[in-house]
Amino acid sequence: MGVPQDPAGRRRPGLGEVVRVQGYRGPLIVGASYMHSRPSRELEFASGAMRFTGIDVRWMSHGIQLRGEWVTGRPFLRAATEGWYADAIIHRPAMGPITAMVRVERLDYFAGRFSFFPRRFALGARGRLPYGFIGHVNLTRGWGTPQRLRKTSVDVGLSYSIRESAR
Repeated sequence: MGVPQDPAGRRRPGLGEVVRVQGYRGPLIVGASYMHSRPSRELEFASGAMRFTGIDVRWMSHGIQLRGEWVTGRPFLRAATEGWYADAIIHRPAMGPITAMVRVERLDYFAGRFSFFPRRFALGARGRLPYGFIGHVNLTRGWGTPQRLRKTSVDVGLSYSIRESAR
């Protein structure tokens, strides 16, 4: 149980609940989650509690990780959401400093005339660069989204981590 600390808005008093259970056998992990939270603020179209349930699976072996999750619930009363994702993260010795990723997503948002059904596909890579830098590049293609959202995007990033080793 916890109390949200949203910086953008003030939630009404009360606790939110999150329950997570998971188990594993060898390289396979299976989990289930439940979340119940009060909205950050009551709006005419968005009242009532948020509730989501999810089931996820992860498998990893020899530099390949496969993951997926299915989620269903509601962000507020009179709206429902259901969706899933599946991805693969691959880092084999022959790839050197590069890690590849591919992901597909589906999200159905049922809210009367405001319903939409976005789908998204992403392909990406991350690589170690000299002097401790990490480079990232992702290509994302979406469809079924509201018109105001961009359909294809390319994200490029550069990060650096400062680490102190234990003595």
